[in-house]
Amino acid sequence: MCPDVPSDIGDRAAIDITKHFQNQIRHKNVICTWDGSQLVLQGENNYDTEGQELLCDFTDAICTYTKSTFDVEPRVKSVEVLKNKENNAEPSSACDSQPCGFRSHER
Repeated sequence: MCPDVPSDIGDRAAIDITKHFQNQIRHKNVICTWDGSQLVLQGENNYDTEGQELLCDFTDAICTYTKSTFDVEPRVKSVEVLKNKENNAEPSSACDSQPCGFRSHER
């Protein structure tokens, strides 16, 4: 989830971020929603038990699909292990080479 997103961009950002993840192979069943004050991302993969790679990709997507200046501070709210769920997503090394998570976003 990413709190403190300006209300004038939340709806559009949620739509754009959801579309962004539909074109990725690392995460499945990803949806981003706007609850009026924060962006909430849910998704599945079979390798990211702490949610850090999805968090990193979420942060990148927020920075890509929003145009306002605000502090991007997403965090993992929870991780749930799904039993008997097929997902052939593979991990990426994109987040291994640089720090991800909290960073300030300005456009």
